[in-house]
Amino acid sequence: MGIAPIMDMFDTMSNTTGDVAAALIVSRSENLIDIEKYKDKNCA
Repeated sequence: MGIAPIMDMFDTMSNTTGDVAAALIVSRSENLIDIEKYKDKNCA
């Protein structure tokens, strides 16, 4: 019980990171993302 929540947090972090990376790869390969707006730090 002591280490399970920490391992669960790590699993969640790696799953969400992978989902975001996959979405970016697919959107870039299909030209659905505006790279200039993606890199703009002032865009909210």
